[in-house]
Amino acid sequence: MPPRWKTFVLTASVILVLQNLVSALLTPLTTGWPPVLRSAVVITGVVALMTWVVMPRLTRWLAGWLRPAPQKPFHSMASRCAGDHPDGEPVSHTFRDGRHR
Repeated sequence: MPPRWKTFVLTASVILVLQNLVSALLTPLTTGWPPVLRSAVVITGVVALMTWVVMPRLTRWLAGWLRPAPQKPFHSMASRCAGDHPDGEPVSHTFRDGRHR
C-alpha cells in the first residue's frame, strides 16, 4: 500500500484536472439546470472516470513512485565478521590455522 500522502497528491491532482474538464465539457449541455443537479452530473462523471479509466492506468504507470521496491537491509561489516550471512543464515569459517567456526 502506498504512503497516504502519495495517494492524496495523486488523487487531488487528478480530481482537479477531471473536475475542470468535465465541467467545461458539460456546461453547454447543462446551462440553466439547477446548480445541485449540475454538480451531481459533474461529480458522477468525475467519479466514474476516476474509478474505471484514469486511476487504474495512473496507478500502473506510477507504480514505481507509489510503491518503490523494498530495499535490501544494510549489513555492516561487523555483522559479516561475526559470521552472519546477509540472508540470515549462519556462516561457517575456516581459519588459517585450520580451526572451524
